[in-house]
Amino acid sequence: GEAYSVDFAHFIDNNNVILESTMKDRVGDSISDKNVLQAMYLNQEYDVISDVEGKNAYQVFVPVFVEGEKIGTLAVGQNTETFLAAAFGVIGKGIWVLFSVIVVMGVLIVITYNKSASQLKLAYYDPLTNLPNDSYMKEYLSSKIAQRKIKNKAIFLINMRNFRTINIALGFEVGDLIIREIADRLEEALGKKGMLFRFTADRFVFYVENYQDAKDLEKVSKIIASVFDRPFEYLKRNKQIRPEIGIVEISDRYRNVDDLMKDGVSFSSSPGSL
Repeated sequence: GEAYSVDFAHFIDNNNVILESTMKDRVGDSISDKNVLQAMYLNQEYDVISDVEGKNAYQVFVPVFVEGEKIGTLAVGQNTETFLAAAFGVIGKGIWVLFSVIVVMGVLIVITYNKSASQLKLAYYDPLTNLPNDSYMKEYLSSKIAQRKIKNKAIFLINMRNFRTINIALGFEVGDLIIREIADRLEEALGKKGMLFRFTADRFVFYVENYQDAKDLEKVSKIIASVFDRPFEYLKRNKQIRPEIGIVEISDRYRNVDDLMKDGVSFSSSPGSL
């Protein structure tokens, strides 16, 4: 029979960066597909048909563990034309017939997966901002709290103190536009420094790790504050939004997300929390 091979393979570290790859120009690239990131954060296998260098490719992402600790994710892929040719090329060759059927069924599963993927997105992503929501945040932070080996991890709770008043004064539709603009600004300003979530209607949470010291946290806090310095289009004749930023460093004393968020809320609501 003919051997089944892959066209490319990547090893992705726990920061979502491709460390090694058969496609050398991809080394150092970051994974940006939110559905793939979702699966990796939850340590789930994931397969998808997507565009790779202008061609459709079938990709499978599998978490890799060593002695119970996740060290990264292995991604393997094959051009869909090669993939289907390999599937049909082995038909009629004894035991490979079954393999061909399984492969073709796998393609069909991937195609129909879009239906369940949309349900997954509803469960884990905020429809207004497309940011990970509070459900995603709780699972993500729970895993980070449990990982004692990660050095220097913290959250920023970003609270818009006067947003509710503005929301009532201008209407909820305008309020939604402002929230979407804030989310876009935060994503642009914070880039790949950490993970941003929409926690509640008027609060965001930003997670960072492996920073050097408190000065690094202060720098991030200033970046977040600067997002609100520029006037918002719908608030030209109104007061600007005043952010409160609470910072909580995740120490061993935190056993769950609820305790962590309680401190985050109290810090962001206290004077001088910025």
